[in-house]
Amino acid sequence: MSVHMPAVAGYKSIFVGRELLAKQGYAILSYPLRKGIVIDWDGLEEIWKCIVQDGNSFCQHPVFLTEATNVPPKQRQKMAEIMFEQFNIPALYIGDRSVMSLLATAHTSGIVLHCGGDVTQSMAVYDGNALLNTAINVNVTGNDIDRFFAKKMEAQGFKFKTLTERSIMQDLKEKLCYVAKDFSAELSTKNQHSSTPTVYELPDGNKISFTNEHFVGAEAFFWPPLLHKQSYSIQDAIENSVRFCPQAIQGQITSVIAVSGGSSLFPGFDHRLKSELCYRNAAWKNVNIVPRDDRQLTSWIGASVLASLPSFPEMCTTRQQYQENGDSIINLKSV
Repeated sequence: MSVHMPAVAGYKSIFVGRELLAKQGYAILSYPLRKGIVIDWDGLEEIWKCIVQDGNSFCQHPVFLTEATNVPPKQRQKMAEIMFEQFNIPALYIGDRSVMSLLATAHTSGIVLHCGGDVTQSMAVYDGNALLNTAINVNVTGNDIDRFFAKKMEAQGFKFKTLTERSIMQDLKEKLCYVAKDFSAELSTKNQHSSTPTVYELPDGNKISFTNEHFVGAEAFFWPPLLHKQSYSIQDAIENSVRFCPQAIQGQITSVIAVSGGSSLFPGFDHRLKSELCYRNAAWKNVNIVPRDDRQLTSWIGASVLASLPSFPEMCTTRQQYQENGDSIINLKSV
């Protein structure tokens, strides 16, 4: 995320990361990516510049970028152009986010379920290769759950518009929200005990009360109509991803599910996911849903594993190859 302010001679007009917190009241917030697609290349480049504090050191090493599944090849080519032309890097590799998340679990075949802020997707990976035709999107994301909570809070007179206020909402979700083992039973129990709501205390001492919102929001991953969404559920998406795989490899694919993305960290998420899959097909009873508390970082972790291999330099596109073949060469040497 970055912010843009009116340019004034001698003053900085673009702020990235923590810098923008002090400017949020009178600045324009910009998100360079939307559902994995770059919509603001200048903003993305500014974020990269912020990350690269020591430009000289950065230019001496190969760069590993990850991307969402099924992004247009032109986007990958544009990333290569910026990295080689603007940052003068010696080599580049661009890997699929889902493949990297699976590698972080020490597996090369399985299902990857990514539940992030703006993308929820299931996809099969076989022998380290993304099976792109198995990618199934779910029209419920972490941002949708945020909006659900914001609406409920506004009904109690609270506004969550600034970044500071949004960070409070994030804290609330992490401390109170969960996925019910049995949604219908949980809802019935809470309705019977509505006189004892769950309470969250804000930094200013005010309190917000919840009767069932703190488990209804996350339930939308399993039943999208709760948020008025017409969509596959995550269990639907996983089953369809497997169905699109060749039958000969389906046994290997269904042995492991790697769950990534911060929106999957709700307590009870993994248990409920396995229960839903087993309810539909007993063959899922032996599936290993790999538990990781750092699943919002799994694509980075998997990328670090791949980059540490002795063979990694040969996988990269070098500056010389880029200069001789143009930016399209990146599509031939990336996952």
